[in-house]
Amino acid sequence: MIRYISGTDLWLFPDLAHSMFRDRARQFFERPNWEIDVDRGGCERDQYDLLNPIYVVVDDDAGHHVGSMRLLPTTGSTAINDYFSRTLECGPIHDPMTWECTRFCLSPSAELQTVGKVFASAGRLMQEFNITSLIAIFDQLMLRRYRLSGVAPELLGDGDFSGGRVLSGRWQFNKMKLDVLMRHAGLDFLECELALANSPFYLENRLFSEYP
Repeated sequence: MIRYISGTDLWLFPDLAHSMFRDRARQFFERPNWEIDVDRGGCERDQYDLLNPIYVVVDDDAGHHVGSMRLLPTTGSTAINDYFSRTLECGPIHDPMTWECTRFCLSPSAELQTVGKVFASAGRLMQEFNITSLIAIFDQLMLRRYRLSGVAPELLGDGDFSGGRVLSGRWQFNKMKLDVLMRHAGLDFLECELALANSPFYLENRLFSEYP
């Protein structure tokens, strides 16, 4: 199942949130020299989880995390601008039409198609909110995974940091690209529509837009 969840609505999905943060700890703790905080419950969170991001999540039939990413607008604080801007040849990006994707994470049980499902779901959200681009930082391991999954980004630059080589990239999805990605990932378009319709933050935004 696809879910779009704002940070302030995570409390509505306690089991899903816990399994997502636990999988994040497993994935990122294994990266050499990455400085992350893992709490006593085995969950990983950082300061950007406090900024009310949108989480794009794929879960299983039991409601447990399978794959996810975190989205934040570049008009506010983002990891790529705060810490990794020298990987951007054009300098920091502050653009309301460009959002940052971070903490892309897969559970140990995730299939290769899950990568495409998460990105296709994010692409549908971009389309709904008129966002033109997603940008992210990643390492060579993640770049290979993106390429194998058919979601290779456009590379924007790279740089050496204490944790090793870091790259930055951008994804842009028009309707044609999104349709191809959805088919490749085995994702039904209606599943994303239902996920949007059932998202508390989306319903709230629609309500306020209809009644100014």
